[in-house]
Amino acid sequence: MRKVLLDTNFILSMVEKPNVKFEEEFSRVLNGFYQLVTLKRIVDELKLLKNKAKSISELRKYMFGLEFISKKCKIIDVPNSVRLNVDELIEKVATWKKYVVATNDKELRKKLKAKGIPTIYIRQGMYLELNGEPDLKSC
Repeated sequence: MRKVLLDTNFILSMVEKPNVKFEEEFSRVLNGFYQLVTLKRIVDELKLLKNKAKSISELRKYMFGLEFISKKCKIIDVPNSVRLNVDELIEKVATWKKYVVATNDKELRKKLKAKGIPTIYIRQGMYLELNGEPDLKSC
C-alpha cells in the first residue's frame, strides 16, 4: 500500500475543493490502494491557524481540515524535529519512509523533484496529477 504524506496546503485544498473526488483520484493516480498520512507538526500548525482565525469561514476551514485528518489520516510524530521547518521535515520523512508527498506548493514540489521524491498535486482545479514514480518497495 502506497503512503501519501499530506502537507498543510493540500489538506486545506481538499477542504476548499469539494468538487474534487479525492478518494477516486488518489486511487487513479496510484493505481489502487493507498494510505493518507500527515505529520503531528502539520496538525499543530492547523490548530495554531484555527486559534488565530480572523473569520468564521477561516475557522471552519481549519476545523474541517483537522476533522479530515482525525478521520482519514495516520498521524506521524517525528521526535527531535524542532530544528527543521515543516517543509524540511516533509522532505526528510518522505525520503526516509519512501512516501509520495501531496502538496500544491510549487517550491516544495521543485525541491522534492530534485531529490527524486514523487509528488501529487491538484491540476486544473479538479484532478490529481502524480509527478515521479513511487517506490514500489513502499507498497
